[in-house]
Amino acid sequence: MVIPFAPSAEWYASYLRAVASGLSADDAAVRACTAAGVAGKAFSRTLITGPQGPVRLTVPVDGGAGVLKRMVGGDGRLLPSPLLSDHGKWRREHLGAWNAAYGRTPYFPHLFPELESVYNSSEGESLAGFSLRLHRIVMRWLGSPFIDDENRVRLRGVMMEYETKVNSSVSIFDALFRLGRNTLFALL
Repeated sequence: MVIPFAPSAEWYASYLRAVASGLSADDAAVRACTAAGVAGKAFSRTLITGPQGPVRLTVPVDGGAGVLKRMVGGDGRLLPSPLLSDHGKWRREHLGAWNAAYGRTPYFPHLFPELESVYNSSEGESLAGFSLRLHRIVMRWLGSPFIDDENRVRLRGVMMEYETKVNSSVSIFDALFRLGRNTLFALL
C-alpha cells in the first residue's frame, strides 16, 4: 500500500472517499496520493503546525532523497521501499517537534504514546512499514469512516463545523491531537 509519512487531512479525506466508493485500500491510497499531489520526496515529508508556524518533518532514508524519486512505478504502485536511516537524531527531533507543537492539545496524552512507540521501534524498518504503522494508528483513531447518505445529510451541520477546525494541508495528526475521534467529521 502506498502510504506517505503522516499524510495530510486532505490525503485522508480523499482516501476515505475512495474506500467508501468501493476501491480497495491499495487503490484508494494510490488515488489519495494522486489527489493530494504526493510523489517522490513527498513520501517522506509532512507538515505540522509548530508554535512559530508550519514545520516540515522529513524522514531520512538510506540512499538519500534521490531514491524517493524512484519509489513509484508507472502504474502508481510502490516499488521496494528504502530503509529508514539510522544516522542522526531524527527520531528524537521528530518526537520533540510533535511535543512542542501539540503537547498542550486535548488528545496529546492519549495519542502521543502510540506515535512514540512507532518511532522508538522503527530501527531497521522500511519507510513503507513505518508509514503503514502510523496509518494504522490514524485509522484506529478515526474508527469506522463509513456513513451512509441519510446519516451524512443529518450530520452535515456537524461536519461543516469541524471542517473549519482542520487545516487540510498539514499532517492528519494535527487534527487528531486537537479533535480526537471527531476528526472524522471534518474528513467526510
